[in-house]
Amino acid sequence: METIGETLKKARLAKGLTIDELQRTTKIQKRYLLALEDNRFDMLPGSYYARNFIRQYSQAVGIDGDYMVDVYDGIAPTRKRQEENLPGSRVELNRKRHSPVKETPKSLIPKIILTVVSLLIISVVVYLTLRENSEKQLIDQNKNVVIEGSIDSSVSDVKTTESKSKESSTVETEESSEPEKQTITVDSEVGNESQITIKNAENPAKVSFEGINGNCWLGILIDGQYVFDYTLSAGGTTETVLPNNIVNATIVLGASNNVILNINGQKVDFNQNNTNVVKRNLNLTISYVE
Repeated sequence: METIGETLKKARLAKGLTIDELQRTTKIQKRYLLALEDNRFDMLPGSYYARNFIRQYSQAVGIDGDYMVDVYDGIAPTRKRQEENLPGSRVELNRKRHSPVKETPKSLIPKIILTVVSLLIISVVVYLTLRENSEKQLIDQNKNVVIEGSIDSSVSDVKTTESKSKESSTVETEESSEPEKQTITVDSEVGNESQITIKNAENPAKVSFEGINGNCWLGILIDGQYVFDYTLSAGGTTETVLPNNIVNATIVLGASNNVILNINGQKVDFNQNNTNVVKRNLNLTISYVE
């Protein structure tokens, strides 16, 4: 069975410590340390110091100081406990291997930083995902609005085009249904002979006379024969209808200054040159509305 001194020295050597290094660590004088290793407890100042030196020495080399003091006092249970506490023993290694490692605040800092960084990354990913989904929904809504607006606009354009087409067709129909207006043109006036062209006349053409100032003899020649003759007094009126589809006719006015001539209700200005010719022959060329 090892003595206290042998156990202490063996533990010191296992730690790789010299007596001088142990002296600096424990603040115990070198001669007292050597006395402990030689079991020369009588060289120590007293039993009180012996116990303290044994405890300090034991703790410095990694063995149970209280147990070694109990050995010194002769009350230690067995040597097995001492051996279990020797540095490098199998029992001590197993104890260290299975005992939980105490984490210091400094050792927790990397874990805290890693946790915070992980939470930040997760937050950013969640934010970007939500933002992307929100933008997609907004784009889809805008697409629907644009498409619906385009459809409404297209339908409106089609309706407008159809409406315009109908209106245009109606206008064209109305215009085409309206007869072209009759025109009367005095082509020439030489002496008592006047050449007059009538276009778009109603068929048959209606000729009416109104007397002014005094009496006037009236006549209508077709193919050299009179088909109408009449003496019109001032303030009187008369009218006649030319044969259907007649193209040429001559109206003879005995006193042209005493009569107003209308063909289909339109006045004929046969004296555009304001001459004093009394008797006039108005040679008509007529075309009718189709």
